[in-house]
Amino acid sequence: MQTRAPGKWVFRCLLSLCVLQAIWILLNYKFTAELSEIIQRYPVGDKAMVYVVLSDSGGATVPLTYHYFVHRSIEDDGLALESLRRMLQRSWSPAIMMLKRRSLVIR
Repeated sequence: MQTRAPGKWVFRCLLSLCVLQAIWILLNYKFTAELSEIIQRYPVGDKAMVYVVLSDSGGATVPLTYHYFVHRSIEDDGLALESLRRMLQRSWSPAIMMLKRRSLVIR
């Protein structure tokens, strides 16, 4: 009778390797898109906005990308864009951005 113990052991090792690789990628990911202009804004309550921001710094395959941010409400587009750029410079990974998301809306 064959035992399945070696197969389970190999599966668990490969699964843990994949999880560790995903964590490594998330922690070392750098957001490199240059935010070009605010296309649209949608109010969320009294103190926050959802900003739709165009980034035209793509390459030949994906020239334009759109990014969505929930951030405090700023009426001037130029000031809001600068604030979003500063926010992205401070946040060095998506995992940190998710943790900081609540504090960005409350400020």
